Amino acid sequence: MKNHLTRRGMIRLISYGIAICLIIFGCFLTQHAKLTNTYRYMANARQHAFAELTGALEEIHTSLQKVVYATSPSMLNALSVDLFGKATAAQMALSEIPFSNVDLEKTSDFISRIGDYALFLSKRNFKEDSITEEERKNLRTLMDNSSQLSQFLNEMQAQVNQGAITLESFEEARERLSQVEEKTMSDESSSGLQEIEIEFPDIPTLIYDGPFSSHVEQISPAYLEGKKEVSQDEAQKVAEEMLCVSNLVYEGNGEGKLPSYRFSAQSDGKQSYVEVTRAGGIVQSFSISRPASDVTLSGEECISIAKDFLTQHGYPSMKESYFTTYEGIVTINFAYLQDGVICYPDLVKVSVARDTGEILGFDATGYLMCHTTREIPEVAISPEEAASHVSPELTILSQAPSIIRSTGEKDRFCYELKCETKEGEHYIFYINAQTGAEEKILILLEDENGTLTI
Repeated sequence: MKNHLTRRGMIRLISYGIAICLIIFGCFLTQHAKLTNTYRYMANARQHAFAELTGALEEIHTSLQKVVYATSPSMLNALSVDLFGKATAAQMALSEIPFSNVDLEKTSDFISRIGDYALFLSKRNFKEDSITEEERKNLRTLMDNSSQLSQFLNEMQAQVNQGAITLESFEEARERLSQVEEKTMSDESSSGLQEIEIEFPDIPTLIYDGPFSSHVEQISPAYLEGKKEVSQDEAQKVAEEMLCVSNLVYEGNGEGKLPSYRFSAQSDGKQSYVEVTRAGGIVQSFSISRPASDVTLSGEECISIAKDFLTQHGYPSMKESYFTTYEGIVTINFAYLQDGVICYPDLVKVSVARDTGEILGFDATGYLMCHTTREIPEVAISPEEAASHVSPELTILSQAPSIIRSTGEKDRFCYELKCETKEGEHYIFYINAQTGAEEKILILLEDENGTLTI
């Protein structure tokens, strides 16, 4: 018996088909409209960010004009703080422009230096009556640079507003960078921004106590100064002696401020990595990966094991500060101790397994970068005067002389005061032993796994 569609059934089937097609087409139109609106929103957001950047650069230039000619400490401080805020706003706007993260390195660096230099001046003017002629000269140069950049961005902003150029999305920027030979509809805007980078004026050499100071880029490892370069074979021998292995494999060279040889080894279920400096042939760091079983050693026992390890390998005068425990492994921070002064920049980290006491990690990067025999300066304020700079709401638990590093990588001789709040929380204050200024405040986060500082 054969089944045949009736005329009514055929009409019904066709109607259903048409309805389904209309629904699908309607969904397509709806999604297309949503995508179009999203794209329009993102394009408007990019244009808004570019306008914010242009406006922020104009305001930076205006603030620099003012601070160049200001004389009173209060006005200099107010303008410096204002300049820092505007530089921060410019950086935020710059981060919203996708290609800026890839292309505008000089522009970003310039804005960061302005903000950091302004922050440095605002702090410095609490102590002194005015800025120096050299600092004023630097500000004039920054003012001229900002004027050129602001003018260029204003010209681009006018072209964006007229529709002469468009701002690309992150995906478009990434595709353009991966296919340089292909032209995109926003090549004009990207090439215009690249012109900023190519023709960017020379940023003045700023020497000050801040992370963007020119001297920071030139810092070399103090401990390796004058040490001759070793061969790969010599470095491998040093690494094998420290790790007590004989099957290391060369993995390549590490670059940067601490050029090194890299090696690895795998045996008995353990994976080892080690770096040895090319200058001097000193183990910079190593790590051994293996699971730790049942905990049998206390934190104090692990600290003792770590200190013995450091003494055996040429680090005899080290003092432990804080440690953390994670998955059966204790990591202890050690700082160099010179004439009773704790030198925190000369940092060495050691990781100890709590099941066997095996050394599973070692990192002497801070020590190699900073360690030298220092001339400890004379204190200008007494311990009692240093304590007077701490809030009376805090109880001082301990006090010790120490050296810390400023943001500009400069040593600061301080009193380290560990304090306790009424609630039992612990803070550390570093009071400059020569000026009495508060250099740094740390909060101690303490639990059963150890202590962290923030």
